[in-house]
Amino acid sequence: MSTIYIVSLFFKDNPKPVDYEFIDEAEAKKNLTIWTNLAKHMDIKIKFSIKKQPKDDSKKIEKLKRDYEKVCNQYIKLFCIKQEFLFDGFVGDEVGGIACCNDFFFNFQDIVWDVNAKIPKGVIIEWYDAQLENPERAINYYSYTKGLRHEDIKLSNDEHEITSEEF
Repeated sequence: MSTIYIVSLFFKDNPKPVDYEFIDEAEAKKNLTIWTNLAKHMDIKIKFSIKKQPKDDSKKIEKLKRDYEKVCNQYIKLFCIKQEFLFDGFVGDEVGGIACCNDFFFNFQDIVWDVNAKIPKGVIIEWYDAQLENPERAINYYSYTKGLRHEDIKLSNDEHEITSEEF
């Protein structure tokens, strides 16, 4: 809960008060003093009140959202330049979700890892292709860049590779 300080001015010719809201107590008191001094020379009634209300973080949230989108777009730009890709957008316009680049679909976290870790160009495509060829032995991109390969993963006794004869 945040505290809002309200200085209400009641003018003779206007039945509705004019409210000035402040979040800083010192600023509210300064304005109250100014209006009190003016009220001595004018026909103004002044009311000072304090109101507790939930803090409205909507402006901060909007700024965070803009900053996040800006950073996401910077990562995409660096990634696409390195990989020589064109960025087609985020799936469902969800910035920071799944990015479509040259008909490849990448989790944004994999793009961030690729850029931050300075993974050589093309490694993410090698991993992507290997994932498509080995769906039963999925490896995340981070583990792949650390050296884990699909052939390192053993299938359990209950699992077996599907052959074309089984279709």
